[in-house]
Amino acid sequence: MCSKNRSEVADFLKLYLIFESSMLKLPLDEFMEQVIKGGITAFQLRDKNVPARKRVENGKKAAEFCKVNNIPFIVNDRLDIARILTADGVHLGDKDIPLDIAGNKFGEFFYGYSCNNSDDVKHAASCNAAYIGIGPIFDTSTKRDLREILDKGKIRELAFAADIPSVGIGGINKTNVDSLKNTGLNGIAVVSAICASENPYRETRILRELVEDL
Repeated sequence: MCSKNRSEVADFLKLYLIFESSMLKLPLDEFMEQVIKGGITAFQLRDKNVPARKRVENGKKAAEFCKVNNIPFIVNDRLDIARILTADGVHLGDKDIPLDIAGNKFGEFFYGYSCNNSDDVKHAASCNAAYIGIGPIFDTSTKRDLREILDKGKIRELAFAADIPSVGIGGINKTNVDSLKNTGLNGIAVVSAICASENPYRETRILRELVEDL
């Protein structure tokens, strides 16, 4: 499995954008220019609401922006698409290809893993995941099969139990990010807060400033 320096990973988790093209109010090129200027630190191609062909097309464009600007480009779930797009990393969850198998067979990537409880955290650590996503933290319509929503105490428990950088995910936006202070998270992952915005630059800039105080 591709290794990543811990501090480097913690830095790129600060403002981690999860991309859904179906939410965009702007052309993709303009959107990418705005969010990069606004300060995203990582980009994950999720795009589950479009066919695989379109996902690859969108990913190719987004990956070009990320590589030029030295922003990690990560693909959600799909190892085949990650290989086609020569992604930096892949993010997996408990219903995806098993993390240990992916890491052993496709070691050119670093891996993130979605965690909702202590068993998930232990599994991520045993498989040498580069980082974990802790959530869901708030209710969200982006993901249909939500696991248990985590309160602040549980978030802190999982973040400190993991000797791995962590990013909070699930319904996070500029109105609630302050509630995540002192939880041990290295950053936040957002979807609609940026992707559905009429002004992605402004929303990204606001979130980037807020997350500096976590």
